[in-house]
Amino acid sequence: MADTANAAYRVETDGFFGELYLPAEDRFPGKALIAFSGSDGGLALTRALAGVFQARGLSTLALAYVGEEGLPQGFSGIPIEYVEAAAKRLHAMGYEKVGLWGISKGAELALTAGSLLPGLVNAVVAVAPMNTVCQGKGIVFLPGSCWSFRGQELPYSPLPGGEVPPGPGAAPEPAEPGDGHVRPLPPPGGAAGWPAPPF
Repeated sequence: MADTANAAYRVETDGFFGELYLPAEDRFPGKALIAFSGSDGGLALTRALAGVFQARGLSTLALAYVGEEGLPQGFSGIPIEYVEAAAKRLHAMGYEKVGLWGISKGAELALTAGSLLPGLVNAVVAVAPMNTVCQGKGIVFLPGSCWSFRGQELPYSPLPGGEVPPGPGAAPEPAEPGDGHVRPLPPPGGAAGWPAPPF
């Protein structure tokens, strides 16, 4: 078996916080995946996920987006540039196709980053995603968007039951399919929590 030591990347030196998992046998040459966990935002769960993809022969970068050294500690204005820097690094390493895989809050990040980085991201897998860019959240709801890009807060939808009035970036108009812009859809019927249709 090949050396399973993973390359580590940090915000201060690399522009993102993550670990690259290279498979013993690359079954998908020229392709790599960037994986995100859900609302924990760190590496603990993402490492396990990257290990699953690695065991199946796919090079996978486990990416943290909150809670680790050099990253925001809450869900407010998290730069999409972390994903951009990671995708650029993978392309520079020779990967021709880079995909994103996220679950829950990570799926929101994957869809948002995929729509903003079409030249760098070739595919997106969103598991249990939201239908919107969400309002910021720490211990309480925060006025403003979870995400930012090029120093600007992204338009967002306030979450149902939010304790803080939405900030000036709130934009509940629906997105037009295929127009290349990220705009939130309004939350369905005031449902609390993370709305999802029944199975």
